[in-house]
Amino acid sequence: MSVFEPKTILTFLKTSTAVSPLEKNVFEKNWKASVKKRVSTWNVSRSHMNNPRPQFQLQWEAEVVEYVQFLWDKTRPSRSKKTEPNKLGFSVPLLGPRFVPPSDLHVQKRSGVGGAIEPTTQYLKPLNIVHPFYYPQLAQCPRCGSNQDTTWEGWTSKGARELHGLFCEEAALGTQLRCNRCKELSKAKTTNGAASGLVADTEGYCFATTSAMYWKGWEHWRIPQLHLFEHKRQMLEYLEAVRAHECQNDSKNTLGNYFNSASVTSGRHLQAFSEPDDPLGYGDKSISRDTITEVFIDFSTRTRQNESANYLKSLSAICASLDNTFKAANKATLTNKDGQKMKEIKGRILTVLNEGNEIISWRFCQTRANAEITELLLGLKHRHNVLGLLQPKMIIADNCCHIRGAVASAMPETEAKLDVWHFSASAIAADISGAILKKHAEHGRPAEYWDRGEQEQRLVMTFDKWAEKGVWSAAAQKVHQEQLKHVRKGCLERSDQHLRSDGSRVEGTHKGWNSLQHAQPSGITMLCALGHDFVLRRNVRVAYSRREMTPFVKFTHGSHHIHLSTHVAKLYNGLREKDGCTLLPLPELPDVDSGETFGLVMSDNAATFGGLLIKEETVDTDLAHNFEIYTDSLTGGTVDFASEASHSVMVH
Repeated sequence: MSVFEPKTILTFLKTSTAVSPLEKNVFEKNWKASVKKRVSTWNVSRSHMNNPRPQFQLQWEAEVVEYVQFLWDKTRPSRSKKTEPNKLGFSVPLLGPRFVPPSDLHVQKRSGVGGAIEPTTQYLKPLNIVHPFYYPQLAQCPRCGSNQDTTWEGWTSKGARELHGLFCEEAALGTQLRCNRCKELSKAKTTNGAASGLVADTEGYCFATTSAMYWKGWEHWRIPQLHLFEHKRQMLEYLEAVRAHECQNDSKNTLGNYFNSASVTSGRHLQAFSEPDDPLGYGDKSISRDTITEVFIDFSTRTRQNESANYLKSLSAICASLDNTFKAANKATLTNKDGQKMKEIKGRILTVLNEGNEIISWRFCQTRANAEITELLLGLKHRHNVLGLLQPKMIIADNCCHIRGAVASAMPETEAKLDVWHFSASAIAADISGAILKKHAEHGRPAEYWDRGEQEQRLVMTFDKWAEKGVWSAAAQKVHQEQLKHVRKGCLERSDQHLRSDGSRVEGTHKGWNSLQHAQPSGITMLCALGHDFVLRRNVRVAYSRREMTPFVKFTHGSHHIHLSTHVAKLYNGLREKDGCTLLPLPELPDVDSGETFGLVMSDNAATFGGLLIKEETVDTDLAHNFEIYTDSLTGGTVDFASEASHSVMVH
C-alpha cells in the first residue's frame, strides 16, 4: 500500500538518475500531455457505459498509470534471455501495486499546494495495478498455458474497473496479454473448423489481466492476494523470486545486496524457509482467545455499551411487546475461586419491543419477580416523560394476567394484553386464531381483532366443533377454560386496531439472543457485551429497512457506529454555524437523560432481598416520643427499641 502524490512523484523522477539530462527539460511536459491524452481516451471509451466516473478520479488514475509505465519502460526485460534486465536506482521511488490517494494531511503539509481543503480528496478511491512489473508470473496464457510466446500489449482501453474492497470501494486497472501461439491456433481453427483441449474451453488470444476470463483457470491460492495463511504466501513469494532470479541468471540481484552491497555471495542459492513460530526467523505468533475476549470487552465498555444505550433512550413505543428468553441466559455463568460455575441470571433476559420491531429496553433479571419488570417499566415511563410523549397504550405479553400488576404499578394508563401467538399455538391453531382475529397481519398491515363478545362466542363454537370430532385430549377442557378466562377479561381485545400488537416479533428476537451462545457459551460479562452489540445492530438494521425512517437513521446509511455519526453531525453543524453558510444542518441523535441502564443492572428488588430490607426510611419526629429511646454509652448513638424489635421479627 503506497500513498501516491502525483506532483511529488513527478518531482522525484525529474531529479532522479533514471531521467537523462537531455530529457529533464521536456519530461514534465510529456508526462502531462500523456496523462491528458489517457483521460481523454478513457472518456471516449466509456461514453456509452452506464457507470460514469468522476474526472478527478480519472485524472489521478492516469497519473498512477504514467508512473507505472515509467517504471516498466526503465526495467522492461529484453526478449533475449541472455541480456540482463535494467535496474532502478535508489533515487527512484518504488510504489505499488496498491496505490492510495493522498489525504488532507498531504494537502496541508506540502508547500506550494495551496492548502485548500475540498471533499473530493476523500472521494478518491484506491487503485490496484495488475501489471507484469509487480507480477511477473502473469505472463502465462490462460488459454494454452504457455509463457514462451506471450507479449504485453499495453493498458486496457476503457480504464479501471470498479470493485469492492475490504474497507471501501476500490478500482483495478490491468494490461493486455497477447498469446501469439493462440493467435496462430485461432487461424487454424478458422481454417479447419475445430479445436480441442484448452483451446476449445477459452476463446480469443488477447486477455486483460482484470477480466474474469483471464483468471478462470487460476486456483484461489495462486491469485496474488492476502491468503488465510500468511506464512505460506510469504514462502511462495520467496520461491517465485528465487525462480525468477535463476531464470535471469543474475547472482548479484539478491536481498542481501539490497541491504549490504558487500554481501556478494548471500542469497545465491535456495535456502530453507523458517518455521512459522521460529522467534529468530519468521516469528509468527497467533492471537489467543483471552486476548480477543479482552479486546472485545474493552470495545464494548468504552464504546458499544454507551452507543447502544444512547440509541435505545431515543426510542419510544405506542404498543410494546414484552417477553423473556431462557435459553441464552441459562448458559451465562460466573466462575468462583474454586473453578465452579454458577448460574446467577435466573430470571432470564427481559426484552421489550415497540410496534416498529425495535428493541427499546432489555435487562438480565436475577429473579422471576414482577418487581424487576416494574423497575424496567418505570425507566421506560420516565423516558416517555422526558421525550414529552404519552405512555404506551398497550403492553402485549404471553402471561398478561401475571404481569398485569407490574404494568399497573408502573404505568396505570397502559393496558396489559395477551399475545395471540401463544393463545393459538395448538393443533387447531387456524380455527382458534380465526375466533380471535378478523384479519391476520400481512403486507405491512396490522391484524384486526374481534371484540370481546364475538371472541367468546366464536371460541366456544370452535371448541364444540372439534369436540364433536373427538380431537381434544383430557387436558383440552382445562386449556379451553383458561382461554375463555382471557377472552372474558378482554386480554385479547385491542383498543386500537391500527397498531401492530401481535407478539410474533418479540418471539423472533429469541433466535437472535440464543444465537449469541450457540458456538461457545460465555460468561455473564461477555454475554452482556454481546447483548449490547446485538441490540444496536438489530435496531439500526430494522430502522434503516423502513420506507420512512428518522433523519438520523437515514444519515447513518445503516452504519451501527452511532457515536461516529453523531460526532460527524455535531462537527459539521458547528462549522456550518461558524461560517454562516446556507447548507442544511445534519441530524443528530437526541441526548435523552432518562437515567436508564440496560443489560446487567443493579436491581433494587434483588438488593433488598425482595423488599425485606429498607434502603432508606425517614423518622417521624411527632411519633418518636411514643417510643423508648436509649443512648449507647460506647458509641454515643441512639437505639430505637421498637425498630430493633420489628427488625428482629422481620429477619427471623
